[in-house]
Amino acid sequence: MPWNFLNFFIKDNGLYSIIIGIVILLVLIVWRKITISKIKDSVVCQQAAELRDRDKLIILRDLYEVKIFKQMVDKSKVIIIGVHGLQGQKEDFKLLSAFCKKSQLSLISYDRRGIGKNACFSKFKSLGTDINDLKDVINVVKTKYPNQKIVVFGESLGAAIASYAVKNNPQVEALIISNLVTKRNLAQYSLSFVFRYGFAFLFNSKIEMPIFIDNQDISSSKAHITNMNQRYNVRQNWSLRFFLQFKKINKNSINIISNLKQQTLILQSADDVFSDFHQLKINHKYWKSQHNYVFLFEGKHALINEPSIKALFDKEIMPWMAKNINIQKGPTNNEINP
Repeated sequence: MPWNFLNFFIKDNGLYSIIIGIVILLVLIVWRKITISKIKDSVVCQQAAELRDRDKLIILRDLYEVKIFKQMVDKSKVIIIGVHGLQGQKEDFKLLSAFCKKSQLSLISYDRRGIGKNACFSKFKSLGTDINDLKDVINVVKTKYPNQKIVVFGESLGAAIASYAVKNNPQVEALIISNLVTKRNLAQYSLSFVFRYGFAFLFNSKIEMPIFIDNQDISSSKAHITNMNQRYNVRQNWSLRFFLQFKKINKNSINIISNLKQQTLILQSADDVFSDFHQLKINHKYWKSQHNYVFLFEGKHALINEPSIKALFDKEIMPWMAKNINIQKGPTNNEINP
């Protein structure tokens, strides 16, 4: 009986065999893509995250150390936690820190895993780990400064990571996102890229593929371009796993942001190479009353290091914080000794 059933497809009905074979192949391809692009935490929790070394670094739950930039202001009632983008580092928020200090806001930023002054042995496994790292950072900061209000400020990829970490997180008062990546195709496709992509998809998702990013397109600040040129080459090597998760996290973050309960300030530059402006119009329809969308007619992707950041901070960011976070009220919060 089983042989007759098999013979029905192979001998007498070859078309059915072809159709079934194609369906099975498509199912395997979809399953493989889902597996590679799945955003999940990839580390084992060994302890609660905590500040160490006179608050110069944070020990994460798997004992990995991330270096931080910290500027506490005596009379601040708000701490901004900065999350840098793909080619960023914690130092990118230093320009912003000068304006924060004048406005009595404290600022903490950190280098994500394998970036900046952090140990480079941390190999990429999943952006889910970056999301949970930020949750650790938020928890550590809120634990030490329980009376301070936490505002998370994410730029580029950091904005997508921030949206995931802020979702259903009562420790966070508000979210600021700058130039979320909405452009779907970032790679310059070539025959070599296609072959490498195909081989990585079938056999090893850790195989790296070249992505070319010209820092001149990202920033108009000569100082910031110099910093980025010192950090990275024009050619970036992304693993297929990172490439697929990068696209997925940016796509999903739109829906997450639209459903956030926290007050959210959305900043978008007109001259942003990572933006799909047709998609931005679609996204704009999802923003709710708690979302304040600001379209800027100048400024490139690395917005917080653009020459116009001072005017943006004074005209948009601070008025929005004063209105939505109520920073004019409440007792002065002093640092609590660990």
